[in-house]
Amino acid sequence: MKERRLDKKKDLWIKRNLEKWNLFSYLLIGDKHEASILVKNTVQTIKDRWIFFPKTQSSIKPLLKAYRKFIYKDHTYYIHKETPLLNQLSKLHKEDRVVLLLKYVMDLSDKEIKKVTRKSERKIKGRIYRSIIIWTEQEKLTSLKDLRETVAKELSVVTLQNDTRVNIESVVTQANIIRKGKVKRRLFVSVLILCLFFLGGTLNEKTIQVTRLGAGPDIYQIYKNGGVYELQNELSEQGYKDAYIDPNYDDHSIAVYTYTSKEDERKEEILAFVEDYLKKKELDYSIQYEFFNDVEVDAEVEEADESLSEEEKLMYRENDMMTEIYEVIQKRTTLYGVYYEEEGLKFTIVDNFSSEEEKMLVKEIKDTMKKYDLLQSFGFQKISSKKVKIEENCWPLYHPIAEAFQKKEKYGFENIVFTYEDAEDVLEVEIYTSMYHMKDEGNEENKKMAKEMKRSMAYFLSQPKISKIIQNVPFQIKVFDVTGEEVELN
Repeated sequence: MKERRLDKKKDLWIKRNLEKWNLFSYLLIGDKHEASILVKNTVQTIKDRWIFFPKTQSSIKPLLKAYRKFIYKDHTYYIHKETPLLNQLSKLHKEDRVVLLLKYVMDLSDKEIKKVTRKSERKIKGRIYRSIIIWTEQEKLTSLKDLRETVAKELSVVTLQNDTRVNIESVVTQANIIRKGKVKRRLFVSVLILCLFFLGGTLNEKTIQVTRLGAGPDIYQIYKNGGVYELQNELSEQGYKDAYIDPNYDDHSIAVYTYTSKEDERKEEILAFVEDYLKKKELDYSIQYEFFNDVEVDAEVEEADESLSEEEKLMYRENDMMTEIYEVIQKRTTLYGVYYEEEGLKFTIVDNFSSEEEKMLVKEIKDTMKKYDLLQSFGFQKISSKKVKIEENCWPLYHPIAEAFQKKEKYGFENIVFTYEDAEDVLEVEIYTSMYHMKDEGNEENKKMAKEMKRSMAYFLSQPKISKIIQNVPFQIKVFDVTGEEVELN
């Protein structure tokens, strides 16, 4: 019940922000088709999150995170024939474009932009100062005094066609079933993100100093001793199932959230436990507490249910059907993912059952679809049990990895993806960062940071205990900059 209520709360939040994301992504990319793909990626990311706080969540931040990892096809940036100023955004670096749109389209203050982009106000002001002259063609398109008025006027003529809008029903349904599969397969999940994060890494600082390599974060130390993220597991083990944490490394604070009245009644007990854990681990963090009232959430969901359109009713019916199909598949094998393709649904499953069992599974899925009057084409994509095992083994490693890199903002850590490739028998480790211009000359500091991250990962994966977790397979580490391009290091 709580899981479904959280799903609906996410759906409501997505629905409220979808128009904003469509517009903002269009202005970021300048191509309607590519912008719609970016919005789909954003929706998928939000649906993947186990825990979600709409009261504290910036509505534009998920889109920007997806944008930094988004690789789009080459195209001509163009908005509209009657928007010369917006068309001029094509001449700006993508990060400058982000800052200007946040300020003049989203109407955020420099302080609010700082929270969203994790850049200092000094850097933000500098970006605006440098890029605004290019944007306005040295005030030929509009004076700085009339800039906001001109932007508002041009925005009024920007329209997104229906065929470029996100098919929210398909995206939400796919995201729900993938997330349910992950929840069933793991004991402890990241409380911040429930995308597939696959990685590990360590660095023995003394060894690196002796060999004159740049010292990076000691991830293995956090892995062995436990850090802030490990507190979530400790809370669950102590029976506080509906208490969650959200650390903020910038101001050294930890937000503690509860969702049920039962947990709220144990507020003092929970906070005392958190304080004791931090003291034992010698972690210096202030503690903040917030209770999300179940009654308020239920009332919001019930109100939304009463005003559902036919499309939304169909979406929830499809969600129920996919949940039942998930349970049908899980009885026979492991469902690893669901994908929507032109020819129909594609279920990614572990190849560990006979052809006779597969025929029975096909019949059961068809019967379920008929039950909901949603019969459609589908097929299977089979993967090895070794791939599933190795990637699942890597999930618990995300906590120490994220903590090690997020503690130091200079690394611009965004995400880590672990993928085992059967054919090559290699574990691919992809590190995504928000650093930019890392390939340009004169950016040696950023390249140095990228090298440190790569070395940290290599040392960590080479530790006997971690190597055993990944079944001693060889690994390949890649670092990506803010544009989604791999950083080529000597």
